[in-house]
Amino acid sequence: MDYASVNTQQAHGGGRPWRPGFFRRISWAGLLCLFGALLGVVASIAILRASDGTPISDWRYSPTVYLSISYTITNILLAVALGHGVTISWWRKALGADTELGDLHRYWNFGTSPAAALLSGRKFNLIALACLLVAITPANGPLLQRSSSVAVQVTSEPVTMQIAAAPVIQSPTGYLSGRSLAVSLISTQYAPVVQSFYDGHSVSANYSGCPGDGICTGLLQGAGLAVNCSSYSAPYNITPSTPFNASGDPSTIGSDIFTTAFVWDAEGPGNLTFNTQYKPSSALTPFPECSGMLTVQNCTLRAATVQYPVIVNGNQSVITLDPSSSIIDDIVNEIADYPVVTMPGPTSLGGYAFALNNRFEGASHIRFVGAVGFELISTGATGPQFANMDDVHEYETGMCNIKFNDPVQNLLAQARELMFRTSLAFGNSSNVQTISGTAARTTNVYRSHYEFLAAAVALTLVSVLVVLATFNGFWSLGRSVSMSPIEIVKAFGAPLLAAEDSNAKAKELVESAGGRPVRYRLVPSAVGLEDDKAGSYVGVRDVERTESHLEIVDARASY
Repeated sequence: MDYASVNTQQAHGGGRPWRPGFFRRISWAGLLCLFGALLGVVASIAILRASDGTPISDWRYSPTVYLSISYTITNILLAVALGHGVTISWWRKALGADTELGDLHRYWNFGTSPAAALLSGRKFNLIALACLLVAITPANGPLLQRSSSVAVQVTSEPVTMQIAAAPVIQSPTGYLSGRSLAVSLISTQYAPVVQSFYDGHSVSANYSGCPGDGICTGLLQGAGLAVNCSSYSAPYNITPSTPFNASGDPSTIGSDIFTTAFVWDAEGPGNLTFNTQYKPSSALTPFPECSGMLTVQNCTLRAATVQYPVIVNGNQSVITLDPSSSIIDDIVNEIADYPVVTMPGPTSLGGYAFALNNRFEGASHIRFVGAVGFELISTGATGPQFANMDDVHEYETGMCNIKFNDPVQNLLAQARELMFRTSLAFGNSSNVQTISGTAARTTNVYRSHYEFLAAAVALTLVSVLVVLATFNGFWSLGRSVSMSPIEIVKAFGAPLLAAEDSNAKAKELVESAGGRPVRYRLVPSAVGLEDDKAGSYVGVRDVERTESHLEIVDARASY
């Protein structure tokens, strides 16, 4: 360093003084870059906090776009700050008493080349560490990109709905005829309801008040059923009187091992019964003793006003019973009273019972028919629907082991479903009721993953702290410094700038000497005389070699 010229100039009253100091030499540009990098970290945190759980529709651009801008600016500012830190560290190293020329080269090289910093070996220092950290800090980009994703969120809020449902069925569902007052027809008004039930169509719930993007739940009062069931066991025996494969004609005997029926009577128009019996397991003993116990269940279904747990789909505008509920979950408010029917004509519940029985009445009868073993005869679709052939391994004598699954809960659910549809179909403006329920909305939202954010922030903060450490000792510098080649040439006392102020900044050096023409070129030179071992010159020989250096040239010279 050209300290001699600095002292000489100061001693003669010329030049700028060397003025170290904390506030004089603080690197505002570098510190502002580090502060900006920290603001980028804060911005990333704020973006993820603000977007967490918010609907996608609330954001014009996804949070990852804003995160990309944030971490890109952060990484750029961090790299610029490193440049300032390397400059300060280089000049501080140049001020050191034990500094070697190679040290200055390594400070510059490690601060500008991650590869050189990585391969520094035993010369590894703070500058190399800072350079490597700044080089890997852009890994915060993928981490922050992973920190925000799209998820489905369900939110609940109170909702008020208005739905019309008849509390009691007053309109005719069918017609009675004959002396027995048997139901022979379903009413014209009720036929579409029955057909929709048979086909499994949805029930419309237009203008219910449920939001278009919500699934609403509540309790709807309407015509329903109060259920009371009892069960017992009854024996069955389908053992043939003549052993199988014996001579002679065996007697043909049989038993109904499965039956279902819905029964309604005009003398009790507010009630219907559901009767079923079924063979719950295989025979107690193998053929020829095919006998056991049937399960018999009888349920009384009484017309009532009940509260149904319902679900309204605001998007599809349909209403259904809560699938997680059953007929026993319906709250019975009042038993309906229907007068005894004595004459043919319309009936309020007869058509309903007729529609159920028409669909779900069934029987399965098994009998022994000789050489081919057992024969199973089914009427209606219900028996085959609940038949279980797990224990049947061959189809002659083995058919004795057929069994049936319990049909009661399924068929009671069917009776409940049809009554629910009937109540809605016969509801009118006088039956509109206000329901306080809950609307569950499914929304696509942004979800923040803070574990990725923490990793990105930690990486960035470590880099900021290490880069900040390279600013250490800036107050010992007596003037603003840079890595300008002109300023470094002056520091090394090059003749090119011998006449310039030793403490001039690079900008000032350019202003005062920047107009001088220079050229880097090859210059031949001669090596002098050789002497012999005795110390006397034995001859003069010019040994030419080529040197290169930067020198001031005459602007008028030709090249």
